Amino acid sequence: MATSMLRAELLLVAGCLATGFLAAAAYELLLLFRLLLPHGKLLTGIGDVLFFGLAALASYETIYRLGDGIVRYYAALALAGGAFLWIKIAVSVQKRLQKRRYRRKMKQAKGAAAQTERTNGKEASSS
Repeated sequence: MATSMLRAELLLVAGCLATGFLAAAAYELLLLFRLLLPHGKLLTGIGDVLFFGLAALASYETIYRLGDGIVRYYAALALAGGAFLWIKIAVSVQKRLQKRRYRRKMKQAKGAAAQTERTNGKEASSS
């Protein structure tokens, strides 16, 4: 009996972590959509209200279904933990991509500088 209760609680935490993770990922996609297709404050507000309404419904559904109708504080913490996990992963990937882009840019700048130096060296020797 205790094992099945523990299993149910772990399932609740796992479900809430996944829901929080997916909600944060979905909001990131909404932000990306806004960057690609800018729109006014009214549409942004409507999009936010719809998103947070759907995220709240998904969170409630997860807690209600997996928690047998009893709202537990650690379920809310697990939702926040899942969102935090997404943010940490997204920031880490973003930093890695920025480093890669910076290195590529520096490599191209060095190549361009070397090419200019060679070109200038030939012009100076032929004069």
